[in-house]
Amino acid sequence: MFYTLRSKLILFFSCVTFVPLILVGIVMYLHQKDNLSSQMEETLMLLSRSRAESLEDFLSERKSNLERFALDSTIRDVEADEEAIRSELLAFQSSYPYFLDVMLITNQQVVSIHKQESISDLLFESPFQITDSELITLEDSTMLFPREPTFIMSQSVYNHQDELIGRLAGFVDVTEVRKKLNHPNFTHIEMDRTDYAFLINHQGEFISHPNRELVLHNNYFEMNDFGDGEFQELVDSGEAYFNPTNQMIQFFHEIRSQEDESSWFVGVSVPQHQLETPQQYLLITYLALFTFVFLVTLFAVFKLSHFIVIPIEKLVIATANFTFRKKVEPLTYGYYQEADTLSRAFKMMTAKLIEREQILQKSSLIVETTDNGVFAFTKKDQLITTFNSSCERLFHVRREEVLGVSLQTAASNHKRLKAFLNGANIIEKGEHVSRYECTCILDKQPYTFFVSVSRLEGDCSPDSVEQDTLVVFNDVTEKRMMQQQLLRSEKSKAVGELAAGFAHEIRNPLSTIKGFLQLFEKDEKDQGKKDQFELLVREIDRVNHIIKDLLNMASPSEVNRKETDISQILQDTEQMYYTEALAKNIELSMFVDNIPHAWVDANKVQQIIINLVRNAIEAMPKGGKLNIHALAKDEGVIDIIIQDTGVGMSKQTLERIGTPFFTTKNQGTGLGLMTCFRIAEELEGSLVVKSEEDAGTTFTLSLPIYTT
Repeated sequence: MFYTLRSKLILFFSCVTFVPLILVGIVMYLHQKDNLSSQMEETLMLLSRSRAESLEDFLSERKSNLERFALDSTIRDVEADEEAIRSELLAFQSSYPYFLDVMLITNQQVVSIHKQESISDLLFESPFQITDSELITLEDSTMLFPREPTFIMSQSVYNHQDELIGRLAGFVDVTEVRKKLNHPNFTHIEMDRTDYAFLINHQGEFISHPNRELVLHNNYFEMNDFGDGEFQELVDSGEAYFNPTNQMIQFFHEIRSQEDESSWFVGVSVPQHQLETPQQYLLITYLALFTFVFLVTLFAVFKLSHFIVIPIEKLVIATANFTFRKKVEPLTYGYYQEADTLSRAFKMMTAKLIEREQILQKSSLIVETTDNGVFAFTKKDQLITTFNSSCERLFHVRREEVLGVSLQTAASNHKRLKAFLNGANIIEKGEHVSRYECTCILDKQPYTFFVSVSRLEGDCSPDSVEQDTLVVFNDVTEKRMMQQQLLRSEKSKAVGELAAGFAHEIRNPLSTIKGFLQLFEKDEKDQGKKDQFELLVREIDRVNHIIKDLLNMASPSEVNRKETDISQILQDTEQMYYTEALAKNIELSMFVDNIPHAWVDANKVQQIIINLVRNAIEAMPKGGKLNIHALAKDEGVIDIIIQDTGVGMSKQTLERIGTPFFTTKNQGTGLGLMTCFRIAEELEGSLVVKSEEDAGTTFTLSLPIYTT
């Protein structure tokens, strides 16, 4: 998925940016969440404490009001009538409207603000018996006052002699208590009106609650399954309590009674979701901040990656275009230093590659168009790595068949290549740099090659196993033949010039000797001596014939060109030697194609053919086959092929053939073949010999059909 540089940069920068951001955000969120939770719990605890203190202050003030009222002279006067006492009670109630009613209870009477007959409805079923030991406390001072919960606060009344004469009972309006518990001034956190405060006694009974149906009818301990002492431990610990009944978080604070050790408990109840709202808001804030930072950073990373990647992408496109030989657009500079350096390096590299490619193309063209054969193979495995067109033509092999193939495998599949490798000894010579000349037999034809073996080291070390061995060879067969012909011509010319001088000096004395011998022969009567004279004359004639050949070498006769039927010359030669060949058990065969007439010297052509046929017959003393074949080539050349199955010639004989006075025959002069080679040159043709010992010899006389 992340394969491109752009995607990798975006992924990297995103991880580097967002992973720390997420970790820091989580740590900060959890820390602030804990702080917020602790802060809200502390705030709720303070709220419950402040409401409890407010309620305590309210009750203390009411108690103080009763204490001061108990010191009133009318209230302390046992002789005061009921109306005077009621007037004081009304005045007190007017000053302190928190009291619904105030009454004075003595052993003689009960005086209240309300009429006497209605007061009995407000009292408990058993009448009050006021004694020193009976005091109305917070524990038993709860009663209904017209279907409303009412708190009764009492205060002892003493006469002027400090004797207990009764008690003042103040009926506190529970609505005022409820207002104190749920006064909005005590709310220190943002809450909706679902939060509230309530009041329970030490037995768990509801004394004050927004839901009036719970007051004095339900027990908080029983509703929440609190055991003995569990609720007191919760209050003492100051921890929040989750009420599963109504899904509320509740905090409690204790109010101690001033007259005994019984307690009331102020509870503050807040919905759980209300406490979680700030945390949710904090989470939303962090998510929004993170999203904003994420988007901004992502945009910045995208722009940065684009700025970094764009020069690289241009380099990639330029490289691809250069690879596929397409037009390369000029690169833009000015992005950043590294990209500019890379662009300049790419430009220099492409320029050098183009230059090297041009050189390589030129070198490849030279290798392909040269007449020299060129191939190369590795040093380690001898795998062929280069094989030019000249090698294809010479070895009759397509380069696709040998490239990547070892020399041994290629040689086993292609005979001409194998003959060259063996004849030139390439595998052994390939270990050393060398230049040499060798002769190979390719399809029974001798070829002479000049071979150069060298190392292609390049930038590799000399010990590298990856070096290639380069073999360059040149077919010098024709060159060597021309050199041999030139050497023969020069030798013939030199010998002819030398022999001409001797011939003139020898010819005249021989003529004189021949004349005297002929005279002596006529005068001689003895037949035996006459036979000897005849032998001497024949030998002198043979010497004259040799002298004539020498003179012809020194000064060849002029070529008399005329339209000549080569076929007729061959037929005449066949008739001339047919009987002799038959006598020597030689099968003489002639194959003449439909060849045109040639513009040549008929006598000289016949001289060459007769000489070659005579030599072929002499080379088969035990019989054999003599084939004469003539054919016309497309190049305007007639080839006359004379092939025998005689004894053949050795390599050393082939190298010296045509040399004056070199012969393998006992009665030969060594001038016949030399004369044939010279006449072939005079006719602007060529004479080529191929021979193997015990396999026979083939002479090919090539003559142009037309000459200018």
